[in-house]
Formats: sequence, structure tokens, C-alpha cells
Amino acid sequence: MAALKPPILALLASTYLPKVFLMAIKVMSFGYSSPNTQFPIRTLSQWLCPFESNPQKADNYIENMCQSYGLDVNTDCIGFNKTKFKETAKPYENQKWSSLEFSLKELSLSSLLIGRHELSHFEE
Repeated sequence: MAALKPPILALLASTYLPKVFLMAIKVMSFGYSSPNTQFPIRTLSQWLCPFESNPQKADNYIENMCQSYGLDVNTDCIGFNKTKFKETAKPYENQKWSSLEFSLKELSLSSLLIGRHELSHFEE
């Protein structure tokens, strides 16, 4: 996602991330449902948040998100369980990704809309 060069495209993609994360957590809750299975938070955060430059921030987000859906989180692992998973009406958000943050003050409206910009955050 960090390679998305037009800032407006990155903003649009970031608005759908909570819904994508909800679906991923739901699928994993059913697929990995077992009282003895523990899934590493770091692995899940690398899968779902490859654009986040701060791994600890991504881990904390995944941990809080899983807890908000009723899943057990113990010592850097998630206990997926289809009976404990509680889907909320609104996906867990509460996050600003450091790699998606940038100052719109640097851009003119016309350059934003036509995709002409100079933001180093989006360079590969």
C-alpha cells in the first residue's frame, strides 16, 4: 500500500482496511478455531499490515482489534475461536497508519485530483 503514489488512492484504500481486516479475522476465527491453537500476532500483523513501518504499532492494532471481536489474546498470540468471535455492527478502526499519514497542506486541490504530486512517503 505504501507504493500507492496518488495520495487520494491511498486514502481511499485505507478507508476499506477495517472491513478487510474484519473479514480476515472472521475467516481465521472459523478456520483456526481450536481451544489449543495459538496464532502469532506478529505473523498476522505482517499479513494484514505490510505497509506499516512500525511493527509494534501494527501488533498493538491487531491485538486490540482481535480483543474487540471477543477473541482471546495471550502473550503475543491470538486464540481464534468461532464461538467467541463477535461481529460488531461497525468494524474496529481506531488507527492512523504512519505510512499513510501525510500533509495535504503540501498539495493543491488540482494536483491532488489529477494525481500530480511530490510526496516521498509514497515512493518505493
